[in-house]
Amino acid sequence: MKEFKFTSPHTFILLEVKGQNETVVWNLEGGSPSALVRDGWSSKTLPPGTELKMTIDPLRSGAPGGAWGVAKTKLKDGSAVKHWAGLPRYWSDFANWGRPEAVLM
Repeated sequence: MKEFKFTSPHTFILLEVKGQNETVVWNLEGGSPSALVRDGWSSKTLPPGTELKMTIDPLRSGAPGGAWGVAKTKLKDGSAVKHWAGLPRYWSDFANWGRPEAVLM
């Protein structure tokens, strides 16, 4: 992955797709930042160079681009993208933030 743009109104992933003779950059449009935040994503979820396995909805024109979604995005090894970087998932969990007995998702 070349770049993750966490911008409003939609997010974008610039994905470098390696072919036999060249590398093509695909521009993939995703959901809004606010929707991704509700799924645990942030602007730092996908640092440049992250290798992804994605199922996308390609452009009808055949141009290198399309739409992506959180549910169809995995790391190269097939594991889920890690979210939240150790932060509480729900606002109510902030009451216990930093306490050893706090259970974080």
